[in-house]
Amino acid sequence: MVLGELEAHTLSLPGARMRVAIMPGFPAETARLIAPWLTRAGQVASIPGARFPVPDAQVIVVPTSPSAFPIFFGHTGRSGGASIVLFLPTDSDEERLRADWIAVHEFSHLWHPFVRRQDAWLSEGIATYWQEVLRARAGLISREQVWQRLYEGAELGREASASLTQETLRMPHAHNYQIVYWAGAAIALMLDVELRTQSAGRLSLDLILSRLREQPDLYLRARSAHELLQAFDRLAGTHVCAALASRHMHGELPQLHALFEQLGVARGADGATRTAAPLAWVRDAILAAPNELPDPRPLAVETGHR
Repeated sequence: MVLGELEAHTLSLPGARMRVAIMPGFPAETARLIAPWLTRAGQVASIPGARFPVPDAQVIVVPTSPSAFPIFFGHTGRSGGASIVLFLPTDSDEERLRADWIAVHEFSHLWHPFVRRQDAWLSEGIATYWQEVLRARAGLISREQVWQRLYEGAELGREASASLTQETLRMPHAHNYQIVYWAGAAIALMLDVELRTQSAGRLSLDLILSRLREQPDLYLRARSAHELLQAFDRLAGTHVCAALASRHMHGELPQLHALFEQLGVARGADGATRTAAPLAWVRDAILAAPNELPDPRPLAVETGHR
C-alpha cells in the first residue's frame, strides 16, 4: 500500500487494464517514460495468450538512487489481487528501459498460480525463460541473444554443489539466485520443446499456461511444483511434464548441450548461430513473432494525480 500524492495512470492492455501509481521523486524526463515502458512490457507479456494474464493489475513504481541497471528490483504479490512493485533508478533513460527485462519477468509470474517458496525454481524458471523468449518475439532482442543467454545460464549449474531442490532452499542465505533461475529456465525450455515435439506443434508452453488461466480453482492457494506440473500434464493430455522436471529436481542440474544440437543452435564467441537440425522447426517456432503485436505507442487511457 502506498499513501500520499501519487501520479496515477490507467493503461490499456490486451484484455486488461493496468493501474499504475508512480511515487514522487522522478525527474520529469524519466517520469514521462514510465507509462510507455510498462505498456510495452505488458504487451510483450500478453503474447502467449494474446491477452494480459490477469484482467486487472496494479503496479507501483518506486524511485531509487541512480544505477547502471535499468531496473533495480521487482516483486510480484498476490494478496488482494495482482500487484507488482518495481524499483526504478531516477536516472533511467529510454534506451535503458527498452533493454529492461525485469518488468516482463514480473508480469510473466501472473500466468500461473503462486508457487510455494521451496519450489521457486519453477516459477522463476518460467519467468526467466519468457523474459528472453517473449522479448525476442517482440523484436526487442535478437534470437541469437536468446539462445546464447539460455545456454550460458544453464552452464551456471556447473557451479552447483547440490540438487535443484536443495539449491532453491539455499537461496535466502546462499544468494545463488542465478543458478536456480537459469536452471529453471532450462527446464522450461525442455518442457516447451517436449510439448511441441510430441504434439507435432499442436501444444506448447504458451498454450498450456493460457489454458491454466481458465482453471480458477488452481489459483485459490499456493501450489507445489509437482501440483503445477501435474496440472500441465492434465491440460496437455500427457505425462511428460512432471516426469521431465523430476529428473532434474533431485539429480543433476540440466545441461543443454545435447538439446542444442537437436535444435541446431551452435555457440560461438560472437553469440549463438542457427543451423539445420532435426528440431530446427521447434527452435524457430519457439521464437516466431506473433502475427500482430499491439502498437506500444498508445499509452494511458486515463491520467491524473491522487
